[in-house]
Amino acid sequence: MVAFSRPNIDQIALVGALVWLFFYQLRQILPLITLSSGIFFSLSISLSFLIIYLTLSTYATLGFYVTKAAQIIELFDKSSDFAQYPTTIFPPAIQVVTLTVIPIALFGSFPVAILLNKLPPSLLLFELVFVGLLIILQKKAWQTAMKKYTSASS
Repeated sequence: MVAFSRPNIDQIALVGALVWLFFYQLRQILPLITLSSGIFFSLSISLSFLIIYLTLSTYATLGFYVTKAAQIIELFDKSSDFAQYPTTIFPPAIQVVTLTVIPIALFGSFPVAILLNKLPPSLLLFELVFVGLLIILQKKAWQTAMKKYTSASS
């Protein structure tokens, strides 16, 4: 409720433009898409939205522990620019980071790779498990933060 209570018109316009661009581009690659890859893509993109939301809310919870939590969110935002590139172009160590700590590969390249049949749909299980882990991590971080929280003025 807090995250969606006051939508920003700029963000709504951006999402609208991106959706239009997505469907425009989709027309170009439509011959490559099968019904099953479309369904798997839909599931993957839905899980991707959850991954982004849960990751950002978990990082935001760090505000209870550190004084410069906004910089952590900005780090996530800036590193998300790398989501436009396929994960395979990065060295293996960076690939691990983009799959776990800053999971840009899960929302950047996985859904499209699944759509184009370049990755097996079984990776949806990885995304699903990752969402489950993020839910547990976010809940635990929030509960711990609430125990340490004293007041907004202190």
